Amino acid sequence: MSFRVFVGLASLAAIAGCGDGGPGTNDVVDGAQAFVADAAELRILTWDDLLPDGEMERLEKIYEEFYLDLEQQLVSQQPQMLSQYGSLGDLGGIMEGSALDTMPQLGTFNTVDDLNGRRVSLPGFIVPLDVSGNSFTSFLIVPYFGACIHTPPPAPNQIVYALAEPAQEIDEYYYPYWFDGVMETSRYDTELGNAAYTLKLESVRPYE
Repeated sequence: MSFRVFVGLASLAAIAGCGDGGPGTNDVVDGAQAFVADAAELRILTWDDLLPDGEMERLEKIYEEFYLDLEQQLVSQQPQMLSQYGSLGDLGGIMEGSALDTMPQLGTFNTVDDLNGRRVSLPGFIVPLDVSGNSFTSFLIVPYFGACIHTPPPAPNQIVYALAEPAQEIDEYYYPYWFDGVMETSRYDTELGNAAYTLKLESVRPYE
């Protein structure tokens, strides 16, 4: 199995709540209890809450079809690859720098309509869109560390575009935070990954 295939499957596992390094559903619920008493109007979310009914099944099918197509392309290109590179060893692998050496963002922009306009609190990690300083007016929120940077992006409905007015001061990118604000089911595209949700940010708190 190639590295890109592996990280694609790892991304799907993380979305399903099986990945390491991110706040799990139980952690989210437990960690939010003290805060709920002071802000009862906020809806505490887990990343599963951003998926409409049946979305995990749709996502699994999308991944299955993608890797089936990738396998077929690899088989069809074997003669050309042998002619160009000689002995390839394991022909099931993907040659670095080849046309197949990419991993697109998979998934849909399907959203949960009930979240539109709701004040929410969501745990996650920051993916900066501008790393020139520690004051941000916008960034991506993702469910696990390294998403969009070291691995293929999560599905669009597992990425939230955060819009901060005024700018938020965030010193550490490596730790999870709680993000509070008004959720909108509006799409935002970036070079690092496309988001199906936008959060009008009110505050950022350490994840404890």
